[in-house]
Amino acid sequence: MAHADSPCFPVEIFDLIVDSVQDLEGWQPRLSSLCACSLVSRRFALRARRHIFREATLYAWDDSSNVKMFHEILTWVPSDPETGYSFPPVKSLIKDFSIDYSPSDPEASMLLERVVIAILQVLGGQEGGLESFAFEYEGIWLDLDLGLRQAASAIPVSVIADYAALRSSVAP
Repeated sequence: MAHADSPCFPVEIFDLIVDSVQDLEGWQPRLSSLCACSLVSRRFALRARRHIFREATLYAWDDSSNVKMFHEILTWVPSDPETGYSFPPVKSLIKDFSIDYSPSDPEASMLLERVVIAILQVLGGQEGGLESFAFEYEGIWLDLDLGLRQAASAIPVSVIADYAALRSSVAP
């Protein structure tokens, strides 16, 4: 609760401060500074999270543990149990998403496919769509599971999208 003698700043000032951190050179100083900003207040946290999660790249290779963890992060809705305040879910903050799907182990690929399909369905269900989306697969597109092809093809891209691509290639 603000005291009568506490200065009050317009929210735009907070946004400008966090946005200036986003302009730092290098991803490590930028990310660590944005994470620090997210601890200052809810207002700083909301703006910082928009920058932190704006771009996401998922490397879906044979180890499905990172893919499962990414799915959990997408569906998590952070909240403050004391105040009941909830932040927007991470899935709504992602605007540029790419996935590199390159499983080499046939046994592991079945579990990996199911989790990747679930991720694509979560991202496909968000309002506004993505501004850019890329699905890269080193193989023949028709060799992919039908459910995975459909999930990747069904990702909505917003009307202001810069980029959408489904790429498949076979190495010689």
